[in-house]
Amino acid sequence: YLTSTDLSSGFSKIVVVGAGIAGASIAYTFQRAGYDVTLVDEADGPASGASGNAYALSMPRLDAADNEIARFLIQSYLFAGRFYDDLASENTWRIDVHQMPQNERERERFEKLFHDPPLEPDWLTGTAENLLHKNAICLRSDKIVAELIDKSGANCQFGRAVGSMDDLKAQFGNDCVYIFASGWGHCPVIGDMNLPIIGKLGQVELGTLPEAVSTPEASASGSYAIRIEDELLFGATFEAIDAGVNPKVSKTSLAKNVSDLTALAPSWANHLMEEKLHSRASVRATTPDRMPIAGVTFNDLSFRQSINSLSKGVSVSQSVPYIKDQFCLLGLGSRGFTFAPILAEHLLSLVRGGPSPLSEPNKEIVSPSRFAVREVKRGR
Repeated sequence: YLTSTDLSSGFSKIVVVGAGIAGASIAYTFQRAGYDVTLVDEADGPASGASGNAYALSMPRLDAADNEIARFLIQSYLFAGRFYDDLASENTWRIDVHQMPQNERERERFEKLFHDPPLEPDWLTGTAENLLHKNAICLRSDKIVAELIDKSGANCQFGRAVGSMDDLKAQFGNDCVYIFASGWGHCPVIGDMNLPIIGKLGQVELGTLPEAVSTPEASASGSYAIRIEDELLFGATFEAIDAGVNPKVSKTSLAKNVSDLTALAPSWANHLMEEKLHSRASVRATTPDRMPIAGVTFNDLSFRQSINSLSKGVSVSQSVPYIKDQFCLLGLGSRGFTFAPILAEHLLSLVRGGPSPLSEPNKEIVSPSRFAVREVKRGR
């Protein structure tokens, strides 16, 4: 691994804003590459947001078509598997997941996947009515986040609200790189970049069953359920939420989750004691195209002016403006534990100038500037 004297950018210190799975993956990845990491979060501890559910499930979203997005989704999942395997943590394990189609269109997609699997044949078995994903990844979410942060050796500043870049630089100065990974939390650079971050309120339920299982089990069909020993986590809802609104659990969401569980795994639902369920609500930050955001930051107005020729079908010949010491990893949606490891490695490549694990088309898929580029091309 590189030491601080080898870093091509000249920066040896990293300040990461946000202590969820994104921030934890960044801290761990950059520390292994020789950086001195400081982690800042306004909460009192790590994984206070969407990363703090009891369990997380990482499995690929498989598409019948062979395109760049499909490849990116599979590559992210395979990278995450190696990342967590190398961590050798007692808080991660491999699990088989039964996936049933939600409708006829999805059943047709499953039929194509079953006959022409995009992964190794033994990773996807079963039938079109009940796909069996082998080697999916199950994690104790909050414990994995805490473990990554602990192994990074990061200087953690919890309970530290970040108001602006001036606020950050007044404390940490100009001789470091700032990476924003605050999910739905406050991010000082989102306004300048005009990023279309959307909040989705998600509620999950954690309960117990009378009998423990020795082998973890999981099922998915729109909603999901994970059974670990005598615990059962299930959900999740996916509702729009306005900025500045705090997430709250609701009886309506509880009823929906129980109803979905009854359809997904009736034998598990029949043994639940609803009065002992524990509900948790959090907000997942996502984007209109459901793809994450990872890259360098910029001022939206200056950037659009520099690429204005695209509106006339003329290629951009000049360099576009960006902020060299500010990066972001945002909009992970419900796939944070799948996307975060590979995108942390991608950010490392951007900061120090090395090779990225992403192909050039996949860099564009996650680029923060993609939204502005699309709008300028459409003359907007």
